[in-house]
Parts: sequence; structure tokens; C-alpha cells
Amino acid sequence: MTLNGQTQELQRIIDQQLISTLFQPIVDCQEKSVLGYEVLSRGPSDSPLHAAPALFQAGEQCDQVISLERACLKQAGHTCNRYGVSRLVFVNVSPELLLPNSFPEDSLHALLTMNDLKPDQIVIELSERYPVDDSAVLKARLIALKKRGFRVAIDDLGTGYSGLKRWSEIQPDFVKIDRHFIRDVDRDLVKKEFVRSVINLCERLGCRLIAEGVETLAELTLLRSMGIHLIQGFLLGRPNPFPAADLSALGDSIPVSGDPIAAGAGYLGRYIAPLSPNTSLGHAWQILQSSPSIFALPVVENDRPLGLLHKWRVMEVFSSTYGRSLNEAKPVDSLTARDALVVEHDEPLEGVSQSLLEDDLYYLKQNLL
Repeated sequence: MTLNGQTQELQRIIDQQLISTLFQPIVDCQEKSVLGYEVLSRGPSDSPLHAAPALFQAGEQCDQVISLERACLKQAGHTCNRYGVSRLVFVNVSPELLLPNSFPEDSLHALLTMNDLKPDQIVIELSERYPVDDSAVLKARLIALKKRGFRVAIDDLGTGYSGLKRWSEIQPDFVKIDRHFIRDVDRDLVKKEFVRSVINLCERLGCRLIAEGVETLAELTLLRSMGIHLIQGFLLGRPNPFPAADLSALGDSIPVSGDPIAAGAGYLGRYIAPLSPNTSLGHAWQILQSSPSIFALPVVENDRPLGLLHKWRVMEVFSSTYGRSLNEAKPVDSLTARDALVVEHDEPLEGVSQSLLEDDLYYLKQNLL
């Protein structure tokens, strides 16, 4: 689509009020109830600007961001009123709309609260993806809105420009971890540690944490065991034209305790078939090569863990001159790291966390068994 065609199509959508609103639930797993809904905007289904990325990219390219966001917020308020939504309503607002020279505070208040929505029902989501030229002005506007009763959320934490600086300045009510850090978090130690650090900060700063993009039961189980109770993602509800949620994944078998360390260490791990100490390095290397996501193999004798065989250590030996031919018949015991951190499957996460904090974190990422 040419820029001129895009401009005309966007103007048609705005003038004829063709924006549609979808609802995606944010679920409180501890209460097993819906905390609120994020309202999402789409263009007409038969339009090239139907998808949100295309719609909002057109708004930027055609210099229509303010007009487009006003149309989206108006339609969202109207749709919430039609369905009698009484939960929290999370609305995405760009920094441009929040700056005083773009939109006066009273006008913004009136826009957000039209259709009988109350300020304390509305959560203003500010994405970290967009840079802000004047952070002091933005901070002042958000503080003023909070005084009027609105709540504030930082969206896409971990992807943006200002990071913790913006967090400390505006003191949000909610922080939403970007879905990149949630996807496969049950199998990625680095992501687990990032999430754990955000949990600790939220507890200290008094704000609530929302995990976005939860799509699997394994992700949900781990996050709940870590103490995250607010969840958003396809597992509990896709964006719908009406407010709804699927709570069937919240079975009693999943730990829902308010204590983030109630679950055992098994929730953090994945099973990898162990090697005996007499297994050849050549055979172990074949296993490591066939499983790119595995970086270490446990070495066990008579159900007693001896240590870990690290992929990098085998690569180091095999890559030297004649390294493979000289070493592939040797037992894995010759390269096993015996200083691995060993924990029981049901050991409380508090104990595991404390053990990690007491040693070098980078080192321990390679030595956990």
C-alpha cells in the first residue's frame, strides 16, 4: 500500500469509527478470578490495516498517532460500557498522548473516563518500547494522573529504553514482564533468574507483577511456584470481542500458595538422562551434539550424583590438535566437574535461591545438578 493509500485508509477508519475493541483477561491465579482486561484495538477485518502493528505503524507514518489513539480509547470505553465491564481496564497509551503539548490533562481525563469508566478502574499502560525525549515532563503527567485516581503500569519490561530508571521515577502500580522472558521460562535458567530479580524488586517497591505471554501449563506452573499470581496469555484467554477468560488451567494440583517458595526445586529443572562415569567422551559428545539445548550432562553412579560434564569442556579438549582421537575413548569421569551445586528435587526454592546468591551467579549457572 502506498503512503497516500495508507493515509486515506487510516482516515476512513478514524472518521467512520471503524476501530474494534478486543479484551484479553489478566487473571489472578491465587484468587482464581479475573483481575481485569487489557483492551486491544484492531482495524476492520477486510482492511490492510486490520492488524494492530499495521494500524499503529500507519498512525506513526501518517502523523496521526493522537487521532488514532483517541479513536481507539473512545471505542474501548464504549465497548466496556456495552458489556458492563466492572473489572480493571488496562489501556495502552503512547508517551506522545501523555505529553501536555499534545493533550491537556483535563482532556485526557475526560477521554479516559468517558462512558462511565472511573479513574480507579483504569490502568494506563506505558510501553518501554518507545523512547521519551522529556522524561521529567512525562513523570509529572503520570504523577498528576495517579493523584486523580488512575493507576499506571509499565508494559514490556526488559525491552525498552529507560528500564529501571522509569520504574523508580513513576512508581507504577503494575509491572508487566515482556513475553520474551516468559516464553520457555521453565527451561531457561537465565530467564528464570531475570524473572526472579524482577519479583524481588516488585516486593521491595510495592508494585504488582504481571507475566505476559503465558502459553503453556509448564510456564504457568513455574511462574506460580515462584510467586507470580497475575497472568496474561493465550493459556488463560485469547483476545476476544467480549470479556471472557478460561480458568480451566488453574487446577488444584498447581501450587497457588501466597508463599513464592512453597514449591520444590523440581519446578526449576528438566530431566536429562544421566551418564555413568565410565561412559566414553565420544558417546557423550554424540548426545551433546544431537541436543543443542543441552549444555551439560549429569554424571551419576549408583544413584549418587558425581558432577556435570560440560559441553564447553569437551569442545575445548576435542578442538585441540589430535584432541578428539586422543580423548574420545576416555571415560567422562576424566572431565567431570565435581563442584556442581546438588539439590534435592523437593528442596524449597528459598534454599536453592539462597545457595545461588551465596556464590558467583555466572559460575553456578553452569554447575547446578
